[in-house]
Amino acid sequence: MATYTMAQVGSSTGKTYNGNWTDAALTLDGVADEWGIAEAAQSVENVFMAETPNVVSEFQVLWTDTAFWVQVTREDDEWNPHWVTGGNDWEADKTELYWCVRTDTIACMGGASINASGQYQTAPTFTGEAEGTMGDMRINTWPITYYSADTYDEVGGSTNEVVVPYASLMIEDGATVFDANTAFEAGLKIGFDVCSIDNDGTGPANRQRYNWSNEGDVDESWNTFQQIGTLVLAKIGINKVASVAVNAYPNPTSDLVSINTEFNKAVVYNTIGQEVAVIEDVANRTFSVKDLNTGVYFINVYNNDEAVGTAQILKR
Repeated sequence: MATYTMAQVGSSTGKTYNGNWTDAALTLDGVADEWGIAEAAQSVENVFMAETPNVVSEFQVLWTDTAFWVQVTREDDEWNPHWVTGGNDWEADKTELYWCVRTDTIACMGGASINASGQYQTAPTFTGEAEGTMGDMRINTWPITYYSADTYDEVGGSTNEVVVPYASLMIEDGATVFDANTAFEAGLKIGFDVCSIDNDGTGPANRQRYNWSNEGDVDESWNTFQQIGTLVLAKIGINKVASVAVNAYPNPTSDLVSINTEFNKAVVYNTIGQEVAVIEDVANRTFSVKDLNTGVYFINVYNNDEAVGTAQILKR
């Protein structure tokens, strides 16, 4: 059983957040929701080095069978996104998330700048449009594929929602996909941090930061993960049962899929947990996925309404 763990090297805070599993229908719309099923929100309030930010930020994390969901809310005394400051987006008001999914015993010394080595930053920027919901979710492709949506009120209140599919997270060998379902029973742990950037001026020199865990004794998380916190997938929804892996073939496929177990119903999900197809009355353990778009999908199979397993496929 794999364990993805982040050693708290040099950290005096050792902050930990328990992420709850859910099968609830979540909506990626950038609107602050009452995530009552999640662990209570934690404040992002560690001052980075000697900086002086003026923003109040909180976050919550949920996880599904296919992805992490993160919601960050901010109340700022001044609203200065990048189109106001005139600088880079990372110098302006925004939120950055940091992830470490390495399985080795070495702390993530290199930080998110390495990317694609089990160490990642997801930092969607606000867009310069009208206040309120930005419309459809945005697909971000750097450094990995993830999804985001945000709202802001032009005064300083804002919400970021970010969905990171497990299929996008590669561990340190650069080839193996992180899979939360392989270890959730053991209290899976990964490295995690939130950085809330505050810019109350009009240029990059005014960037000030709060972190959830990193105190900045060493460096920012872009350069080193030595002080990031730990996200524990330890609390499981009341109806959660261990997912039994079943094999789908051919894989990849452009049409027919067969699965090596008895079942008469299949439910297909995309990488952010949205239901995209339900196939009833399956015959001979085989059904068609030719109408699906190209991409990665997860298939839950049932026999007389009892869950019997989950498979992952690549649709071409």
